[in-house]
Amino acid sequence: VPAGGRIGTGFMKITSLLDYEVILANRACPVHFALRFEAPHLGQARPRPAAFCLVLDRSGSMEGPPLAKAKAAALLAVRNLRPEDHFGLVVFDDEAQVRIPFQPAKQKEAFLRLIEGIQTGGCTNLTGGWMLGRDELKKAAEGASRRLLLLSDGLLNRGVTDPTAVRQVVAAGLEKQNVRTSCLGFGENYDEDLMTNLAQATGGQFYDADSPEKFPAIF
Repeated sequence: VPAGGRIGTGFMKITSLLDYEVILANRACPVHFALRFEAPHLGQARPRPAAFCLVLDRSGSMEGPPLAKAKAAALLAVRNLRPEDHFGLVVFDDEAQVRIPFQPAKQKEAFLRLIEGIQTGGCTNLTGGWMLGRDELKKAAEGASRRLLLLSDGLLNRGVTDPTAVRQVVAAGLEKQNVRTSCLGFGENYDEDLMTNLAQATGGQFYDADSPEKFPAIF
């Protein structure tokens, strides 16, 4: 490469720098050589703003470490929100409740305090919780990327409890409202088959969330 020459790789421009414009043949002398690398972009572009809803199981079977880990995951998810994202939170036990109505993610500190105060309740009406989360995501702008993250042990015992019927409800959410569901499984005896099937029904992801150390990689 001539002194001061450039090599174009398609992704990166490389410029060579010498302290002599011309190097004479058969003449020994010290030469200082350097390379400059220039990349047009660093990393991938950030995705478009997200419409994101957490659906968190606070039923009695989540009492203790499972709920503590689920709350830790919810807190991390909120901390990773951008101001242009939209966010909602639904909790469920016997019944489902909207704790944070779907809104721009501009009050993160208030969101965090609310999540930290969640306590365990009664039975597990998972389908009711998911449906209320879906309804919150229906408020998102048309064409938005609607994402629902279900944090649960999947132990159905209230409302719709047939796993096949629950899967059909979740699959219909993708078909009709463009809601994609991912799942985090908590507790030693969570229903892995159910949680995996619900995620697969919409092309979402399933994660075994038995350790908070895994959460950064997940999110």
